[in-house]
Amino acid sequence: MRNFLSIITLTLSLSIISGCKEKPSMLRIYVRKSDNNLLDKGLYAKVLISSDANSTPPTSKFSDAKMTNDASFAEFNLDAFFATHRAAYSDTVRSGYFKVNVKLDDIEGDTSVRVTYRTTSVQTIYLKN
Repeated sequence: MRNFLSIITLTLSLSIISGCKEKPSMLRIYVRKSDNNLLDKGLYAKVLISSDANSTPPTSKFSDAKMTNDASFAEFNLDAFFATHRAAYSDTVRSGYFKVNVKLDDIEGDTSVRVTYRTTSVQTIYLKN
């Protein structure tokens, strides 16, 4: 009986510890046409993010580019950015500012976005005709 209780206690402890993972810092950019519809199947837009050096506080240099998926969004994991950004400024820095540019053939869209440490930030960009 004692061994059985020890095994149950160990199993519960391990499941609680494994459930305490830190969330990643993510940026998800949805791309829509000017009429608010998703991109047509088979069309993929290029999404470029670059840090905004003119932000207050300044954002460390960082850029990345991805193509949208079939659900018309691109997702960026910014854990590497926050590792260097927080080391350069302070561990108390919990956000970064980015310029986002989207291009699909000759149609473009852009915006600025604030990304928060250990959360998923979401922004929608509407392509201009």
